[in-house]
Amino acid sequence: MARLFVKIVLLTAVCSSFFLSDAYGQEEKYISLYIYNFTKHIEWPDEYKGGNFIIDVLGHKSVYDKLSSVLNTKSRGKQQFVVNHPASVEKVHPDCHILFLGHWRSGKLQKALDRVGPTGTLVVTEKQGMLQKGADINLVIRNKKIMYEFNKTNLKKRELSFSTDLSSLAQRVVE
Repeated sequence: MARLFVKIVLLTAVCSSFFLSDAYGQEEKYISLYIYNFTKHIEWPDEYKGGNFIIDVLGHKSVYDKLSSVLNTKSRGKQQFVVNHPASVEKVHPDCHILFLGHWRSGKLQKALDRVGPTGTLVVTEKQGMLQKGADINLVIRNKKIMYEFNKTNLKKRELSFSTDLSSLAQRVVE
């Protein structure tokens, strides 16, 4: 009887991980596509328009992997995309164009904001309440769909301008 119980538990664990990995694979795909599309609807200050277009992904290795594969042949104008996966906030590139913080790294938001400084970096998170703490765009799940909300004031403080499409397609806009 104990062996049967162990087999059932193991089978359940294997099946659950199979289905969950598929769901997470979709999440990473959509997060990567959102980040790529943000590069089309946001304008950076002039000093950020030379060299490579740097995206740092903090704390979400699977998003880093997917984003790297999505962007490896793409560019933003003359800027080649470079996607990094820093091991800590201290390793984040201080002049990155986009910083994505995975939800389990949300507690490091203030340190990350201090690291990238007040202008030039779009900060994207995926945990409720992060817009009020300084994030510019926050990815949320509503009705089983990944959507985004953004904070106009935070974007303007960072000297990032945005298209009207960005605000019209947002699930929520904070003034």
